[in-house]
Amino acid sequence: MFCIVIALILGNFNFINIAADQEESNVLLEEISCLSEEKKFGNGRLEQSIVCLLSDYKRENDFKSLQTKDLTFVDNKVRLEILLSEEDKLDALRDFDENIEIENHYKSLVQALVPIDIIEQLSEETFVNYIRRPIECQPLATSEGVGFLKKT
Repeated sequence: MFCIVIALILGNFNFINIAADQEESNVLLEEISCLSEEKKFGNGRLEQSIVCLLSDYKRENDFKSLQTKDLTFVDNKVRLEILLSEEDKLDALRDFDENIEIENHYKSLVQALVPIDIIEQLSEETFVNYIRRPIECQPLATSEGVGFLKKT
């Protein structure tokens, strides 16, 4: 019981600290509003960060202010990975909009530069299963013992 009371007291102090700092509370409110936006854009085919990007873009209607997001922007397009329903749907993606620049693909996974204006429409197409940020590769790590044993 004592631990629960301490946790509640500490929790209340944390809430007060967050509310006291206006900038942090605004960020928290933006994250909460972004989560609620998923119902508007969310057909379950968009990664949460892309839902937030679309929400911010519709609210601000300014592409330059979105440059700080955790996404790659090239020539007013966003680099995304699109998981197609089948491998042979690559032509359907090409035919959907001529402004989509396909950078690379493997089977049903496509990396492309997509104009922000058509992301929502693209996610509603039947040949699209999911749209997400590209997964960044991590370099292989070797343990400390490998160099000592002189084995690879």
